[in-house]
Amino acid sequence: GGLGGEGLGAFGGEGDDGGIGENNPNLSKSDIRRLQRKKREEEWAEFNKTKPDENYENPDDVAAIQEAVQNMGDFKLKTDPNYIVPEDQRQNAVKKRRQIVLLEESIYNIKMDFNNRFLALRDVKKQMMKDIERSNTRIKDINVQLDLHDPVFVPQSFPDEYPEAREEVT
Repeated sequence: GGLGGEGLGAFGGEGDDGGIGENNPNLSKSDIRRLQRKKREEEWAEFNKTKPDENYENPDDVAAIQEAVQNMGDFKLKTDPNYIVPEDQRQNAVKKRRQIVLLEESIYNIKMDFNNRFLALRDVKKQMMKDIERSNTRIKDINVQLDLHDPVFVPQSFPDEYPEAREEVT
């Protein structure tokens, strides 16, 4: 009796005696069950012989574990009750205050850079407006000579471009 399904005893179904009682109808039910148990024990012993040794390690599994150890890094289970946060990773009020100050300084620097670029663009616009006004003067002179009445582009500046003048009252 192998593991191919014949003579599975208790695994076979109701009323199945594994073929033991069919040959000898004179056996009692308890004898049939005892023989079935003995046969099952033999089948389990045969099955357990195919079980690998306790110390056997599959080479594929060993290689996969080795690769994971080399490539994944060291991850601590932070939910472990025995886990202690390393001193350099602990957060406290002093560290957070320092972080806030550094962030505020960074925000200030970003704003100052933006303002400087804005003022530089405003200066470029002022210069371009002066150039356009000079060109417009020349275009008007030419239009007078040609007797044309074409409109010329007149650049405008806006109050938003001069934030330092917002407190001046006229």
